[in-house]
Amino acid sequence: MALSEFGRRVKQNTAKGTDHGAANSVFILGENLKNPGIYDEPSNLMDLDMNGDIKYEIDFRAIYSSILRDWMSADAESVIPGDFRSIKLV
Repeated sequence: MALSEFGRRVKQNTAKGTDHGAANSVFILGENLKNPGIYDEPSNLMDLDMNGDIKYEIDFRAIYSSILRDWMSADAESVIPGDFRSIKLV
């Protein structure tokens, strides 16, 4: 699994960058994926949240929780507090 901690924005910030937004890509590779491929639709760059950030469909904590629970057989809530929907990845 690969994830950048910085989401991306459409509009440049004061440093002329597009980092520190809300949405980003997560890449999960492996032969045990239940459904290889893309899990959601590309972001709509014309439909941004109230802060001007790209909207995300899947919270990265749901991905982490699913990997912890389904692949590592760990107590996901002890690592990531909260109840995040399970995504059948593996």
